[in-house]
Amino acid sequence: MNVHLLKSPELSEDTYRDVVLVLRQYPGPIRFIESELGIMDAEPKDQYWEDEKKFDSKENVEFHKRASQNIHPTMFYEFPMTDKRLTWQDLFRQCENYRRDRCVSPDDHVILLTDIGNDKNWFGSVDESLKNYFIHTENWGHYFQNQVDVRFPIAYEVIVWLLRGCIYSSRHEMQEHLHQSSIGCFMDYCENKKEIILKMRTADLCPKCLDHINLKDLQSNFVNQILDTMDGIRNNLIFRERVRIMRKPSRIQVEGFMKHIFLTDFGNLCVRLNPKERALYLLYLNHPEGISIPELYDHHQELLAIYQRLSGRESQENIRRAIASLVNPLESDISINLSRIKRKFKEAVGEELLPFYDITGEHGERKFIKLDRELVTYKD
Repeated sequence: MNVHLLKSPELSEDTYRDVVLVLRQYPGPIRFIESELGIMDAEPKDQYWEDEKKFDSKENVEFHKRASQNIHPTMFYEFPMTDKRLTWQDLFRQCENYRRDRCVSPDDHVILLTDIGNDKNWFGSVDESLKNYFIHTENWGHYFQNQVDVRFPIAYEVIVWLLRGCIYSSRHEMQEHLHQSSIGCFMDYCENKKEIILKMRTADLCPKCLDHINLKDLQSNFVNQILDTMDGIRNNLIFRERVRIMRKPSRIQVEGFMKHIFLTDFGNLCVRLNPKERALYLLYLNHPEGISIPELYDHHQELLAIYQRLSGRESQENIRRAIASLVNPLESDISINLSRIKRKFKEAVGEELLPFYDITGEHGERKFIKLDRELVTYKD
């Protein structure tokens, strides 16, 4: 099954890539395809919100019965406020335009990820074809009221709407199966949008919905991929909440030929380091005793060997030049890369756990990674 994840122009490139990485972590028949929307051919309208209650409420929509078809940090808003919105028709039209321009198969699913809200104030929706979707990617900090890594609620919405699109024959049938009172099931309606927290923390399917899925006779590997993704997201959210009390770091797994770094207890979250940053981090993982900045030159060959493996098709001359710059204490390259590594781990694990993962040390002294190496595993 091909699922085209369509990036709206205003959506952050980093957020988009992070969501794609989360969804691709879980093997199965669903193939997530990266796609760009060149322009948005609709002009958002101003939406006035008188108070928080209205901002947190969905507009009820009646889907009429029809024939089946084969085909970041916490945000605090002050009210009243105004933001930008598009109609559902405008958003679904972007999916149709993409299908036409790219000659997308009618069997493929197209999901638009956009920071622009919608006139019904939903987290996402699907059109009558059950093949075109939109997901609203903003405001997650408002609903969770704490630090939340937005890649996970966005990925959750993608996987849930995709499941709905595959198990129901029409939007009317889907609406008939929505739970008006939230019970922690993927089919909770969440008229009060803050109830989405319960749904994501539970990331479950109630017995009634599970029976309905079984009746649809979906491929087991498709269902397994959906459930594995939901479980991974749930584990990440729960682990983050417990961090504030337990201050217990996640395990790290260094995986594959390219040595990508995954946080096992954060829903197997991949820390998105570029090859040079990853090479430097792996060097420090190899040396729990620490390495001072001037001592990096003594590890020149080891660092070069790691980077050669990770740098792909880059020329040997560029590789040697990059490492020579990195180990030269008179240049700023090492400081820049250490700063980037710190920022990316902070985004991944939060302020509380950062000291376990950061490459840190007093000025002029050895720098090291505090994390107990018993929490680090390597997998080919």
